[in-house]
Amino acid sequence: MPNELQTVIEPRIVRARLDTLNVYEISENELENLERGGPESLLLNFAIFFLSNAISFTVTLMLSSVDIKSNRVFAVLVIVCVVSWVAAIVLGGLWISSNRSKKSTIRIIKKRLPPEGTQMPQGD
Repeated sequence: MPNELQTVIEPRIVRARLDTLNVYEISENELENLERGGPESLLLNFAIFFLSNAISFTVTLMLSSVDIKSNRVFAVLVIVCVVSWVAAIVLGGLWISSNRSKKSTIRIIKKRLPPEGTQMPQGD
């Protein structure tokens, strides 16, 4: 039986043709900039978390009808409120900065494509 030919069943491949295909050449620096794009969503998530904490603690401190008799409890609430505001502003600013950086890199890469109908010079 080892001498018998075994038939291999190949998968059927269906290909849909494209009208046009744009290929963009990018530098190593641009590729690394696009690869680093992951932490942006994490920065945004933490900024939203700290913003919601800051708003909650601010509203609690402003509208609390009960006097906080302990100075220690009051100090902790104020510190958590201030730290939350600072963290929300810093993380939000970092998110905006990194988001703009990625968008500008993509815009630079897309500008390299000549307008439609313009012939690219053929290089040999």
